[in-house]
Formats: sequence, C-alpha cells, structure tokens
Amino acid sequence: MVSQHWEACWPEGQDRLIVADVAAQSDEVLLAVHQPPRLLEMPVPLPGRRAEAAAQSHEATQEMLLEQLMVAQPREHTLVIPIIGEPGTGKSHLIKWLRVVIPDRGDLVIRHIPREGTSLPKVVRTLLEGLEGGRFDEVRKQMDTATTQIPTLEEAATRLALRIAVVIQYGIPSGWRRAARLDPDLRDSLCDPTVLPALLTDHACRTHLTRVGGPIHRLAADIVNGYQRPDEDDADEELGFRADDLVFTNASLRGAGNAARRAVLNLQMPGFADAAARILSDALDVAAADVIGLGNISLTDVFTDVRAALLKDKKQLVLLFEDMAIARGLQLDLVDAITTPAVRDGVQRLCTLRVALAITASYWDEQAPETLATRISAWGGSMFSLDVPVADADDVAPVMIGRYLNAARLGMANIRNQPTRKAAPVPNQCDRCPFDRRDECHSLFGATSEGHGLFPLTRSAAVTGSRLANRETFRPRKVLEAVVGPVIADRARLNEGQFPSPTGDLKVLVDGAIQRRALNDLSLSQLEAVESADLSSADRSRAETVLRIWSVQESSNPTGLLRALNLDLPDAATGGDGPTLLPPPGLQPPEPEPGPQPTGDDERLQAVSQWAGGRVELSQGIARALRRSLFDELK
Repeated sequence: MVSQHWEACWPEGQDRLIVADVAAQSDEVLLAVHQPPRLLEMPVPLPGRRAEAAAQSHEATQEMLLEQLMVAQPREHTLVIPIIGEPGTGKSHLIKWLRVVIPDRGDLVIRHIPREGTSLPKVVRTLLEGLEGGRFDEVRKQMDTATTQIPTLEEAATRLALRIAVVIQYGIPSGWRRAARLDPDLRDSLCDPTVLPALLTDHACRTHLTRVGGPIHRLAADIVNGYQRPDEDDADEELGFRADDLVFTNASLRGAGNAARRAVLNLQMPGFADAAARILSDALDVAAADVIGLGNISLTDVFTDVRAALLKDKKQLVLLFEDMAIARGLQLDLVDAITTPAVRDGVQRLCTLRVALAITASYWDEQAPETLATRISAWGGSMFSLDVPVADADDVAPVMIGRYLNAARLGMANIRNQPTRKAAPVPNQCDRCPFDRRDECHSLFGATSEGHGLFPLTRSAAVTGSRLANRETFRPRKVLEAVVGPVIADRARLNEGQFPSPTGDLKVLVDGAIQRRALNDLSLSQLEAVESADLSSADRSRAETVLRIWSVQESSNPTGLLRALNLDLPDAATGGDGPTLLPPPGLQPPEPEPGPQPTGDDERLQAVSQWAGGRVELSQGIARALRRSLFDELK
C-alpha cells in the first residue's frame, strides 16, 4: 500500500456551506457559490396548459430575468413574473439572488418573503413593515390579539379541525381548486355530513389527527410558526393534506362513533383518500386564516392601502416570494392584491409593483386562478422555468460543484469578508494552493471552466454523481446533498487516506445506482484486478467506488490519481470505458455503435454460463460479485 496521499485543502467546519434552507445562507456565501442557472423563458400558460407554452420556450439567463423584473416602465405600473420549478431546482436560491443584485435605489422598497419559517401573520407583517397608523395598526393589533388567544398548538390544531369540518359541510365560497377536477358525485359524497365532517368532529378520530405529530397538528404548526421542511421531504411545494394522512389504525379508532368508522371505510376505497386530501386541502386554505384571526381581514384592501401610501412617498414596491403557497388561507386575496392595476381611469392611484413569484408546477396547474395568468400576460410578463432535463445540465454540475469546493477552501470566515456585489470576483483559492501543486492537481483531477479544482473528485465523478443524484430534472439541492456535502464532510477521511468513505453517502449513491441498474458495473478485468490487489475490505470498497464513477483512465496519470487517494491498483483496474449511465426516464437510449464491447454484466453472464456447464472455474472476482448481488437481493 502506498504511504503518500493528498490531504484536504479546506479547513474544518465547512460543511456548514451546505444548507437545505437558503434563507440561512448569508449573502456573501450565496454569491460565492452562486451558479447562473439554466433557464427557459416561455409565454405565461393558463393553468394546466404548460405543455403548449413549453413548446414556445427559449433559453434565457438570470440577467434577462433581472432585466425584465426591473424594466423601466411596467405596463399599468404592475409586473408579475412567475418562476416555476420542481422541488430542489433552486427557486428560493434564485429569488434570494434577485434580492441581493437588485440595484440599490432610494425609490425601491424591497420585501423578501422567505419560504422557511414564514407564518401567515409574518407574511402580513412583512408587507406592513415601515407603515404606521390607521388601517395598518389595526391589522397588527388584530393579529396580536389572535396570537394571544392560541395558547398551544394543540388548541390551534383542534380549532383548525373543527373549522375545516364546517367549511367542507357548508361549502367554499371561492370554489374548489385542487378538488375542482374530481367527479362531482365523489366530491359530494365525501363532503356529506356523515363522511369527512363526521370524521373531523368525532372525538377519537380528531384526537388522532390533531395529536403531536399528526397531520392537522403539523399543519397548525406550519400556520402559526411557519413552514419547516423535514430534511428528507422532497415535495416541498404542497403545504396541505396527503392521502397517507388519512390512514387510521385499529387503536386510533378505539372509541370512534359509527359514522366516523364508516367514513374511514369509505376512505379505503381506491382513489377516495387522494380525493379526500384534495378536499381537505381546499378547505384548509379557508380555515387557516380564521384560526389565527385573519378571517375578517381583506388582504386586497390592506395591500391597496400599502401601495397607495408608497405612491405618496414616490416609492416602488418589489415583492420577492420564495413560495406562493406560504400564504395559505390568503392565497386568493394575495393573487387579487398583486394583480390589481395601479392605473384606473387614466390616473395612477397605486405605486408601481414588481413581483417575482416562485411557484411549482403542481400549484400552477391545480391552484393558480386563471386571472393570474391572463393578467400577467396582459402586462407583458413571461414565465421562467428552472425545469431543465438532467441530461442537459452536464456542463452546469461541475461548475456548481467547483464553486462550492472553492468556497470551502476559502473558508466561511474569509467569504464573510467578501463584498456583497454581483460583479465582485470571488478569489480562486487554487491560485494559493497550500500544498503548491495546483497544476499537478488540475492535471490529475481536473478543473472547471472557471479554474476551480475538482479535487478530490474528477469531472466524471461530478457529472456522473450529479446524474445519479437526480432523475429527470436537474435539482441543485440533490447534488449538494448527495455529492458536495459528503465530499466536504469527509475531510477527516481524506486526511487519513480513507476517501471516499467505504460506508459514506457517495458509496451509497453509487451502489444504489448499480442496484437499480442506472449505472453499469465494473468490467470483469477490472473486478479481477481489484481482487488481485490484496486490499482490505474497506480499501476494496473505496477502489470500486472510485473506478465506477471517477473515470480514472481519463486522467493524465491514472496511477498518480489513485495514489493521491491512497489506492494502489494494477494497470488493468483502470482499463475499459468510463462510467456508463442508462438514459434518464423518458429518453430513448442512443443507437449502439458497431461492434460494442461486452459490459461487465455481459462478461459475468458468459462466465457463469460456462461455469454452470462445467467448462471453467468461476473466478474469485465474479464469485464475490455474485455473492454480494445475492446478499443484496435477499436482504
């Protein structure tokens, strides 16, 4: 085993760079790691008709988005730009970037509404910030009074359950949104007083739903304290009920009445639980405002007063929403408020309003009012989409990873001293390599187009790891969680010559891809070469991970790269092609070139077939691979 290996080139504690909550990221860190996203600009579609608009989309840049938001004279002094994207595509990051780079002008009042930790009252208070007297003080007083009347989340959850029951039984004045496309007979049957209302008013069932950890308790906490996304939660756009919220055990039904028990049986019918979740979520939007004392507040009127007051001060209002769904209970009011024209009868009566609104596809298709789309279009706004196919982001992923690695090398303390200006360059720490081997490092491991070294990864590891962390859509959050975070956190392992960790997240990512057949395994010759190297089980595991996605053979010095990672392998281990990924779902695989070489799987099948026929002995490498596969299948 070699005795010389390369150590980490970043200080301890830099794993704090990787945060799920972009609101927790300082402006300096955001600019240090910010990678201009791939954007598509398209006409604003009517809800449910995005495919038609997508067919007319074209490539766009963040500068084009900023230019459109800050256009000199919006039509009717009102402009709304929806930014659409799946969870994890960077909507919140882009909204915060806009906040940082919008010109510092005395006539601009900027209100940033973050997603995490933002409660409904906080949304209203943020809008009223800096405005005193009259109507504004009255609204604040009403919210303060309501807050003191909710001593516990348990009580708020109970109020919420009972209010939802009333809304469902007697109807939603604004009409159904999520439940609009349900079969009317099914919707009416679930809204019958003996079904969902009976379930919510039954003491035993309501206790189950409002208990700590229960669905209505969770939603009450979102409303009162602000939404907090669990680390494992990928569907971060929908703040409503889910079908699995309506699962009841025998224990939870102990003491339940007959009507509630029959309701639970109804929910077990195919499709009924999903339909009920949609109905409950629509009712939640109405009930939420009442629970925290905002039911009698017209946000449209309040917002109109805000804009009128700012016009008197010759100010413009810029609203940056990280998530439209934050304003649960006041969403329709909010839409009316932000789409109210500033000009009436030829006279400007409200201040100029500019809105950037992060939104998800499911929200737009199921909940956005049609008037939102038509008014945005009338004012000349476009929709910007972050939903870029993962296969089109192979040039983006290494640059993003390189920026995060450079930020880690700079260290949080140095980053905080950087100016928070869009054009301010972030120093490339590779130019001050503490080991004085920048050129050698970049030759072995590669560097991005911006000159940031990718050590201890390679370009292939960055691209392949990013593809494995995602499925159809490129989601930066997934890359940070599955690739960048584990690398930065493995600093101690790197210093010990034990990177990548044989039990770490990168290993799990690669092994998972092998098991689900998203990545071809090593060839027979590579497996046998690793087996012949007489490695410990931990080093053998590390070697397999590196050989599977690092594309060691593409390095200027494969042996030098392996030794930098404390691996000593025969030349045969670095032979063959680089990692081969199966095409993402929905894409057709490319036509095979003439005379393809057999893959590792093909070689193993041939060898097993010959062994089963008694013609050859099974090699140790293949036997071990088969044992591992069988063990994984039987676990």
